[in-house]
Amino acid sequence: MSIEKPEVDFPGGEPPADLEIKDIWEG
Repeated sequence: MSIEKPEVDFPGGEPPADLEIKDIWEG
């Protein structure tokens, strides 16, 4: 998985569901 948002950091490298929802709303 590649992180498109540099301002969001993931300790495990996996984006949480919040990121997908946020990405959908912002996108």
